[in-house]
Amino acid sequence: MENTEKDLKIDSKAYLRGKLKVVVLSFTFMALFSTFNSAQNLVGSLYTSQGYDDLGLISLFVVYIVFAFASFFANFFINKFSYKVIFFFSSLGYVAFAASGIWVCSCKNAIHEGACSKGVIYFIVLASAALCGFSASTIWVAQGGYIDSISQDFPNKKGTLFGIFWAINQGSQIVGNLMGMFILNYLDNLYYFLIMTFLGLGASFLFLLLPSVSKKKEENGNQVSAISQAKSVFVLMGTRKVRPFLPLISLAGVVVAFYSGFLSKLVNNSIQADTNTDDGKDEVSKKLSFVLIVLGCSEVISGIISGKLADKFNIYKIAIIATITVQIALLLSFLGLYTNSYLVCFFVAACWGFNDCFLQNVTSVICSKDYEGQLEIFQINRFLQSITVAIVQIINVLLKNSPDYIFVFIIFIFQMVTNYFTTYLDKKPDIKSTTTLIKANSDEVHHDFELEKLKSKNSTDKAMHQNLETQGVAVASAS
Repeated sequence: MENTEKDLKIDSKAYLRGKLKVVVLSFTFMALFSTFNSAQNLVGSLYTSQGYDDLGLISLFVVYIVFAFASFFANFFINKFSYKVIFFFSSLGYVAFAASGIWVCSCKNAIHEGACSKGVIYFIVLASAALCGFSASTIWVAQGGYIDSISQDFPNKKGTLFGIFWAINQGSQIVGNLMGMFILNYLDNLYYFLIMTFLGLGASFLFLLLPSVSKKKEENGNQVSAISQAKSVFVLMGTRKVRPFLPLISLAGVVVAFYSGFLSKLVNNSIQADTNTDDGKDEVSKKLSFVLIVLGCSEVISGIISGKLADKFNIYKIAIIATITVQIALLLSFLGLYTNSYLVCFFVAACWGFNDCFLQNVTSVICSKDYEGQLEIFQINRFLQSITVAIVQIINVLLKNSPDYIFVFIIFIFQMVTNYFTTYLDKKPDIKSTTTLIKANSDEVHHDFELEKLKSKNSTDKAMHQNLETQGVAVASAS
């Protein structure tokens, strides 16, 4: 009895230590993404005011496209370095994205030649966007692996641990928008990007203070090539167990892309501002910031609630509820378009914020519970979310001159499809066959690696043999 109580006490202390690690990670992420989310929300309007109409939108598109495809190779880099190192260097990509705005604003009143020519500015902004996208793949896959490593010792607390992360991290929406409102009200756009860059750098160095977490060493994980590891991601994505999960992951990306583009339209329609004038644009930005702060508050609440629910109830039933709450948000969006009321915008934002964090947490918990120790599932998660964001942004641009309700209706159809597939998450396939397939792929990857080593050794031996023959001929000639 005494031993049992002692064990429970040790477990409790270990859980508190694990929880503290998640909290530290969460606040560090919040510090970094307070700067990035603010820049991401405002970069379109800020670059437009500098005379680059589509640069902000194009840069964000590049971020998510590179993010998507770099996710296939993220595990290759994560296996080579500690989480701390990955977080630090990955965060610098986000700093570069904010820093590129300094160049754009510095060239506002300059002659558009040389370093301030349009071509150079586009190159700098899009190159930093590509770097940010690549960094996003490693930092987010590592985030999933970091918390998954901690939660493996506390399987009944996975929802709480991931919920803590999402609740605190999504607070960046509140902090970022408050900073954006304050800075842009009193300072020039150049100072905005300068401040965001230095704050981002500060957050980057905070990652070096993170508590260390031991990674689960997968067999030959540090040896196989990036292509081989990307192949293992494709294999896992094609299994019967994962396929019904893919629409739910995609829905999480759809939610992010939808509210980031739709809320600004909703606010603009409600206040009827003239966006052709600077005053009109400023009014929309200010009103939108208030709405986004409410969205952030709702995200924090959602992270806490969804974490508790994920630990107490069947996670697959919670996932179905998450898809239904998206339907409620879409119905509220129709109401917002119908009423053109600024007050309704706050309810719409609150609902979308709740859904965003809800889905992020639910998908993270499923990844950790069903695929414990497999970083590949977090790679799939990030690939699908980012590629979905990019696709929805394209659809939004293509429907720019169409009635807004058409865009909402398209998302409504996707939500219903996702709801249907989510009902199959609880119907377990033949896990043995799935495991066998993944193991077979791992064996194949290992075989490829050994074959590469053998070829390399043969090439080296052949080169040495030729070298000896050459030396022999040279000696004979000299004689």
